[in-house]
Amino acid sequence: MPKPPIIHATRDVHDSHFLRVEQLDLEFSNGERRTYERLKGSGLGAVIIVPMQDDDTVLLVREYGAGVGRYELSLPKGRLDQDETVEQGADRELKEEIGFGARKLKILHNLSLSPSYMTHMAHVVLAQ
Repeated sequence: MPKPPIIHATRDVHDSHFLRVEQLDLEFSNGERRTYERLKGSGLGAVIIVPMQDDDTVLLVREYGAGVGRYELSLPKGRLDQDETVEQGADRELKEEIGFGARKLKILHNLSLSPSYMTHMAHVVLAQ
């Protein structure tokens, strides 16, 4: 596995109430230098919930995706609120998006939503 590139500098490019863009000046192990841009996360994190109604049924939500401009089926998800645990956020999002709470919640993994251009991280939670 190659060594990650050296970050020589970062700077904010644009701020909005929702998105923050940052530029990074990188140097890779072969000496090549590039400037990349990435979206900066809020620091609170997010949850993606796998809601199991029973052993064979996963519940999905249909929601509008502004990034793709259409409605999509997806797992329930959302940002964590201030002072909220991962489990509390997962249960809240379940109630908001599908109208059910969970009897049992298990954090499965923490993953990057798009490691090429976002710093955002999400906790994947199994809900039964």
